Amino acid sequence: MNSQPEDREYKKALSYAYAALARRALSVNELREKLKRKKVPVSLREKVLNYLVERGFLNDSDYAARYTGERHRSGHGKIKIKFELKRRGISDNIIEDALESLNDESQEQKAYALALRKKDLGKNYVQVMRFLLGRGFSPGISRKVLAAVFTKDDDNNFSSGGIT
Repeated sequence: MNSQPEDREYKKALSYAYAALARRALSVNELREKLKRKKVPVSLREKVLNYLVERGFLNDSDYAARYTGERHRSGHGKIKIKFELKRRGISDNIIEDALESLNDESQEQKAYALALRKKDLGKNYVQVMRFLLGRGFSPGISRKVLAAVFTKDDDNNFSSGGIT
């Protein structure tokens, strides 16, 4: 394969890919879909993707690791991060490697901070549980954190959920 074929369509597709990557990091599959929507032919699309992968502009492992860190820092759990990476076309083994950096202790700390904030806003046990589950924290971590945040002595914390 030539390093840069003189094909006009190829240059146009490569230019579009560079512009897309300049806006934000993308997985290989996300860029493939963008090129597909731009009606770039399959052979040309794969040539552009291979060129960018070979030169390090596209790397699903790096993308997954960065994405996992960013999402965890913004208060999301493993389950949601895994779902989002899968939706972006990242393979299961790369997802598992990226999620290894998130241990249960860091998950619990993040969930605890979020649960405290929600409790301080007047949310009850059930509302906070739903929030944590929606953020992608496991039921086990959510229950453990909520046991620490809410006590049976707290007034009104167990209302509107039937929990006593």
